[in-house]
Amino acid sequence: MTTKVKSTTSERSTSDLKPHSRIAPAIESISRSEGFAKAIADWKSSGAITWEGVWQAAVAPLVASVLYAQPQPLLIVVSLPADVDSITRDLEYLLGRSIEVFPQASDDVELESLLQREVVERLQVLSRLESHRTTKDATRSRQAPPIVITTLPALMHSVPSPASIRSSRRLLKVGQKQKIDELRTWFIEAGYHTTTSVQLPGEFTFRGGILDVYPPDSPEPIRIEWFDDEIESIRMFDAMSQKSIDRMETVALPRAKGGEIATSSLLDYLEDNAGILLHEPQAIMHTAQAFLERIPFPERFLSPTAVI
Repeated sequence: MTTKVKSTTSERSTSDLKPHSRIAPAIESISRSEGFAKAIADWKSSGAITWEGVWQAAVAPLVASVLYAQPQPLLIVVSLPADVDSITRDLEYLLGRSIEVFPQASDDVELESLLQREVVERLQVLSRLESHRTTKDATRSRQAPPIVITTLPALMHSVPSPASIRSSRRLLKVGQKQKIDELRTWFIEAGYHTTTSVQLPGEFTFRGGILDVYPPDSPEPIRIEWFDDEIESIRMFDAMSQKSIDRMETVALPRAKGGEIATSSLLDYLEDNAGILLHEPQAIMHTAQAFLERIPFPERFLSPTAVI
């Protein structure tokens, strides 16, 4: 991957690092230093940054400086899940925004289930990355570029390709003619479970002309209302309070299970200009090898060298 470097630091103010204005001048100073600017330029030619010997506490400030100098999508790979947690907290504090955490799933891919929180979280991260990647340029330029942090074992667990997920989605629009019985059949075939009240990803229920469904890649369930056989409204709602959160014109429902063969990795969901940061690459590879030696069926996972 290639990273484009632009000399735009001088055009931004330290307010870009809201809400921590006391820290912003230090971040700006690091990003403007001659040595740091050269390191960013070197990144352009290599496509990845490898930080060996950098203290964990220094990772978040340095990453913030990189993003200050060159705003772009970024994948951060660390060796341990504990490192993911601490660096995520520090980055969210410094940047004043959320960071995508791509967790490690089950060691046995055949035991994956939407009842596992990690499976749902992985689907949600993939969905948000794909949504950002396929958004029109004018809209994407107004959005903060995604930052993802993960471990190598999490990346070694293959995922369905973006194309296969897109092709298997069921698109519903306001004003669309759609027979409820046909849609109910699709939900069952797509792996959703019927219930009386949706609380978990992969559940759905029909009550008259109202459908409640919890797509596995959505942060909240969706309510779709019909007038006769025409979709009248689509809304995201809070599962606990039942209050509407957001009105939607369209929704693309993924399958809850099956239908897509997992042959890709999270890297296939990154934009072309995304950067990759490997913190302590030797430790990353050591942890990945130990992971393969521990699990019962290592052949089901991608090899470390095939991922990075």
